[in-house]
Amino acid sequence: IWWAGPKGSKANGANVAMPELTNGIVSEILALSLEGEGEGVTRLYVTDTRGQLFRFDINLKNTGAGDLVKTSYLLAKLSEEGTTEGTRRLYYSADAALMKGGYIALIMGTGYQAHPLEVNEQNRIYMIKDKNVFKTPTTIPTTIVASNLVDTTILPTEKEIAKKAARASALSYSDGWYFNLDKGEKVLSKPLILDGTAIISAFTPKQDKSALTSCNPSGGAGSVYRIDLATSAPPKSNQGGDGLIS
Repeated sequence: IWWAGPKGSKANGANVAMPELTNGIVSEILALSLEGEGEGVTRLYVTDTRGQLFRFDINLKNTGAGDLVKTSYLLAKLSEEGTTEGTRRLYYSADAALMKGGYIALIMGTGYQAHPLEVNEQNRIYMIKDKNVFKTPTTIPTTIVASNLVDTTILPTEKEIAKKAARASALSYSDGWYFNLDKGEKVLSKPLILDGTAIISAFTPKQDKSALTSCNPSGGAGSVYRIDLATSAPPKSNQGGDGLIS
């Protein structure tokens, strides 16, 4: 059986030891086949409760657990630790799509599922670009962090043509984008990609807890977002213009 663990775990039999593998993995593993139909799984993407996204490349010519994985690395670190607002967790796997720009788009959202009523965290929806699509990189890429992404939280108005052009240019050269959800709002399910549009549901707990008792449910509000995968803008079919459909 192949397995990976934190730094020092090879002494206990791990096939791969990574210093970043210190937190729980509670999501499904996203498995992709990039070699053609019937060729088997060649890529794994794994998220964890530290807000990290890992990539594992599978060796189809492996002879067992020892050479099953060609390479593994931390693709993106989305949590900005040290504050309640910046500590972000991934409880669900990403969804993926191969884009015309020559990259794999990985869409995911953060949220503290163990504490769904938490109102101080600043969660986000992310799209991370994996630009090494079909080949295993010869050197481990630098881990993607928030500063490598375009903040698309505030969309330009139609009159701000220059800003829209600048944002489009930034998106094309960046490693992806993110936008902030409302304070306390969190993604508590796996996203879905359909025809270049990401569909993501979110939950916002009540901000005022002064009237809560042990016998009354806290309540809250649910939302569903439809987002253009490449730009994070609302899809053209969304007449409201904000991407929010529920």
